[in-house]
Order: sequence, then C-alpha cells, then structure tokens
Amino acid sequence: VNKSALPVEISFSENFSGASGDYRIIEVPPEFLAHLEAHPTNKLYLKGLPEQEAVLCTEEETYSLKLTESSNSVLLLPHLPSNLSSLSGGDGGGGADTMIGKNGRIVSKQSAYYEIQKMQPRVSGLSEVLKECYWEGALANTPKVLYTTQDLLNIVQASSSQLQAALAQIKAFQVDGFWRVLDPAYGEEILNFVLGAILERGWSVTEIKEDAVSRALPDYPKSDIRRCLDHFGEELGSGLWKLHPSAIARRRAIKLFSEREIWSFVDFQRTWSSSLPHDLEPQLEWLNGIALFEPQNFDVTQAPTPTSVIYFPASTLPTNLRQRFNALFAQRSKWILPELR
Repeated sequence: VNKSALPVEISFSENFSGASGDYRIIEVPPEFLAHLEAHPTNKLYLKGLPEQEAVLCTEEETYSLKLTESSNSVLLLPHLPSNLSSLSGGDGGGGADTMIGKNGRIVSKQSAYYEIQKMQPRVSGLSEVLKECYWEGALANTPKVLYTTQDLLNIVQASSSQLQAALAQIKAFQVDGFWRVLDPAYGEEILNFVLGAILERGWSVTEIKEDAVSRALPDYPKSDIRRCLDHFGEELGSGLWKLHPSAIARRRAIKLFSEREIWSFVDFQRTWSSSLPHDLEPQLEWLNGIALFEPQNFDVTQAPTPTSVIYFPASTLPTNLRQRFNALFAQRSKWILPELR
C-alpha cells in the first residue's frame, strides 16, 4: 500500500444501473493464469448450446464454469492507476477531478463470480453428430449436412486439440475440407473382402500390405481401402497394416444388435463367434461400452455367468453428468464401478 497516496474521489458512471452489465469476474487457478501470460495471443472460448451448461475452452483444455454468490459486492472501475498518489498533482490540486473525469467512474457492481475447474471435454456426442455425414464412397449422394473443423468447434464443448484427438479416436477423416466417418455398412463390405483376401492368400492379420490388398480389391478405391484398414486396424509404416481383432469383433457385435437389442447369452455368443474369422475368438471385454450382461456379476472373484446380453451403447448417453446418471439408473438400479468406467 502506498501510504503517501491522497484520498481520491470516485463516482458512478452515467450508465451505471446497479446490474453486472457487460462485465463478469472469473477466479482462475494459478496455472491457468500462468498459461494465459505465457500465451498472450491465445483466445478463450465460451461454448454451449441453449440446452447445455456453458464451458470455457483454451486451445488445449476445457474448464467448467460455476457461478458463486458473494456476500460482498465488488465495484468495478476500468483503468484505475495503481499509483494513485500521482493523481494528486504536483500543486496538490486537480488530481481528484482528473480521477473522476477519466478513471473514477464505477461501471459495474458484481455480487457473484465464476469459478473454473479443468474438466474432461464433452465429445461423446461427436459420433452422433457425424452420423449425418457417413462416407459411403465417392459415387454416393452427398449428405445435406456437412461439417468443417470450425463447424465442429462451434458445437462440440472441447478445445481445438481435444477435438482433433476425439476425431482421431473415432477414425474420422476429411474429404474436401469436411469431416466424414466411414459408413458402417460400406466399411464392413470392404472388410469382408479384405478378410476374404487374407484367408485366400494366407496373409497374417498382423502384417498386411496395403498395395497387395488394393490389387486384390480392384473394385474399390485405394483411398477407401485405406480408410477401412485405418478403421479396423493401425498402420505399422512402409505400407504395412495390422488389423485389430477387437475392432472387427465389436463391429460384428453392433451389427447383431441392429437385428435385435436383447439376446440370450448362449445365442449371442454362438452367433457372434460364427460371424468372425475362424481363428478369432471373441472376448466378452470387447463388448465394454456396447452391451450389458444380465444378471449382473457382483462377485469380482468369479467369472460372470450371464443369461442375456442387452444393447446399451455408452456413446448415446447424455454428456451432462446429472442426466447421464439418471439414464444409467433408469436402466439399472445398481451398478458396480467397473461397469461405469
């Protein structure tokens, strides 16, 4: 505190209404402030549709916003100098008038402030959004709705880097600047021919040559074959690919659930197994996030003995935490922790 500073008069601006006006106070953690100071050109984004809770995004992270009431109101004065003694003037007069005229106008009263806390991005609905623009091949009709990166940033509550990570996770790709996802039926069509070529030629699913697959499937564009390989596997480099058994098995399981959503466990296990290559043994954990087993197994020391399998994809659950739990407990009255992860 500068004890030599003289008292300075302040006053309410002509437009002061007693409301918060165009200003909001946000309390930020030290690391958040340090990030802003280290990257002064970075922008902050408030995101949220009318039915959503707003979030605050940087280029890298997403933060929740919580409005907290304060018992002490805060009066805001823009551009208040830190060294008020300089306003008193060398002759001891005119300083207070200067303060009132230029810097001493109260423009807003704040009785609440926002607290922010780092949170997970709300990207679970991204797959649902991109269902509107499945890729069915270059000759298919163009969907009525297409999304650029900026379009998705406008509707998805995530930072730019988090959105890119989510797009990579669901195997999305760009065509002419618009994000697309491989149509399940079209992708499985190509996959069936790929698996047939693997079986016929004695290839290993852990080492597939992209060029060889393209020659074996001349009726499909190389770009779509590559998208199929990326959707169900990973590139090892130098044109080599590895298919993931879990990705193939999950896709076949989803197809079975499209026929009916509730199966007896025995029928599902038999039908699921017969839909896969003969050397691929399905694992129940591959259904995590897709299906539920009934009855539940509350004894983690014993292997589950379900009698039925129910389609319950996690991707369709609400992103709002309260709504998500409501949907979960509307389905079941009890859950164990491994089922919720």
